[in-house]
Amino acid sequence: MRFVFKTRYQQDINIWRHGGDLFWYGALLAALVVLPALLSDFFINEIAALFIWAVAGIGLMILVGFTGLISLGHAAFLGIGAYCHAYLLSKGVPFLVAMPTAAIVTAAAGVAVGVPTLRMTGIYLAIAIEVISYFTRPFSLSVRLFANMMAGHTLLKVVGGFVFPLGLFGIV
Repeated sequence: MRFVFKTRYQQDINIWRHGGDLFWYGALLAALVVLPALLSDFFINEIAALFIWAVAGIGLMILVGFTGLISLGHAAFLGIGAYCHAYLLSKGVPFLVAMPTAAIVTAAAGVAVGVPTLRMTGIYLAIAIEVISYFTRPFSLSVRLFANMMAGHTLLKVVGGFVFPLGLFGIV
């Protein structure tokens, strides 16, 4: 195990702590370039899901670690971006256009929530963000354009323009 003692500010803000970091991140990048040619679609999808959760985890780590704030609505913003990206891809928008567009839509949702909650702290901020998380899931179930994107093939029933899962709480 290597311990790096920082004696200068420049050492603290460097991207790479030492040459070993640069080597291992380079090896990871090389593996990401080579693995799609060697693995089946199943394993590529599993690796993609792993990296999606890693990005979500890093975002939460940055939020909690650097600001000390908690985020009860973190998954809601991840879901907003995922739904937007899936919708754009289902409409035939190219991946390289859909990804930044989904990021912009998610950032706009974050700003829409962030501006009113800018001066809140503590439990009041947590409650305000939890409200966003609370309303995101029912919204995603009730909007018809999301009906075919929920958890692959599910049992959904459309009643009056709203979508209801038939297997809710194990009741069919």
